[in-house]
Amino acid sequence: MWSERRLQLALDNASLPVGEHAGWLPRLPALGIGALQLSATHTWADTWHGPRASEAAHTARQLRQAGLRCLGVRVTLDDHPGLGWFADDTACKHTLAYLLQMSAVCRDLGGGSLLIGGGRWRRGLAMPQAWRRSMTFLLSLLDRMQAYGVLCCLAPLSPQEGDFANLATDCRILADAVDHPALGLAIRSAALADNQEMGRHAVFAAHYGRLELFIADEPGLAPLDHSGQVDHAAMRRHLAAGGYRGWVCLHQRPDADTLLPALEQLGRYYLRQDNLTLLQRQQAG
Repeated sequence: MWSERRLQLALDNASLPVGEHAGWLPRLPALGIGALQLSATHTWADTWHGPRASEAAHTARQLRQAGLRCLGVRVTLDDHPGLGWFADDTACKHTLAYLLQMSAVCRDLGGGSLLIGGGRWRRGLAMPQAWRRSMTFLLSLLDRMQAYGVLCCLAPLSPQEGDFANLATDCRILADAVDHPALGLAIRSAALADNQEMGRHAVFAAHYGRLELFIADEPGLAPLDHSGQVDHAAMRRHLAAGGYRGWVCLHQRPDADTLLPALEQLGRYYLRQDNLTLLQRQQAG
């Protein structure tokens, strides 16, 4: 039966104006935002060793007082030079320990997913070896993450963010090859635009039943609708056609002047019911 539940809106906290997080958080629920995705490097001073218990407790208290939930944690391997699963064995061990540590933080905050952002650099490794290395590393990671109840989410990357599994279709192929219940998929609209996957419904069709998160972003983290390269109305139609009823998370560079209009526009784009949605409801009824 067709679900009445609409898409839900979230915000990546790296989009909040620097130094103004405390003032913005209580305003977000009235703007339709129900959850915050926490960028590790924008939330805690020391992510290498993990936030102290008092820091994590402070974050949880801020979210609770603002009426927000933790959607998940986003990490970027580029933030820690030397991390990555294409490097030597020592670097792989450090990367594994880091991701497991952040998974535990995500769990403790009530988040459901650890989104691995930029930093998938092959470091000269040939593509066949890179695929084998990725499968081996991910299986080792996921077996441990599963105990935390946190999903590891892979998302496509723009060319300046990495050189492995940049396409959304590559991420789906990798997920199928790994075939682990703790591995989920995310789609970023900016990466679709940068990799010429924009406008291809087949990309979304390949994610049916596996899509955990949709990131509404623009190339260069431009404010929503400002790049002229992302058709958010089309993005919503693709999501509706697949019956996606999860989270749409806005991510843009921090700018107090453009954040409020972007949040309002996010709701107009992704919370409306178009003719396709209505037709599906009529057919289901």
